[in-house]
Amino acid sequence: VERGSESRAINTLGVVPAVKIVRNFEVAKGRFIDQRDLSERRKVAFLGAASKEKLFGAAEAIGRSIRIKGKNFQVVGIAVKKGEQTSIENSLDDDKILIPYSPAQILTGLRRPQYFQLHPTTAIPYKEVEQRLRKLILKNHGTDKDDALGVYSALEAVEEMNKMGRG
Repeated sequence: VERGSESRAINTLGVVPAVKIVRNFEVAKGRFIDQRDLSERRKVAFLGAASKEKLFGAAEAIGRSIRIKGKNFQVVGIAVKKGEQTSIENSLDDDKILIPYSPAQILTGLRRPQYFQLHPTTAIPYKEVEQRLRKLILKNHGTDKDDALGVYSALEAVEEMNKMGRG
């Protein structure tokens, strides 16, 4: 990520608007990425609190421009600082920059997402959701080999930790 003449290595993720709920982002200033940003492939960015500090310090960031892979993105929002939390993709959410998934696809040249993160609900049991998702993804990739897809469940990890704790 570049701003002016400075360049920083900042974990940048292409996301859909539901990530706000799934990852529990709160907006400190501006707004979050919305469906229109996604459908219109807008080059907008939502900055984690630490990313904002690294790039702009105390200066105003909303409406300003940053470059990601040489393309200009307008900062539309800043997150409330989260502090420590479970991470995705090797860094804390405070250290991330989120951009709409559609321009991220163009920047990376990837046609498909590298991973999905699902928000739990009580409407459908987890195992059923996992089976449906696994079946759909494998079908879309033209295989029925179950080991072609890695699935990590935080729910199962917590259940295993509880078993060890009780032991």
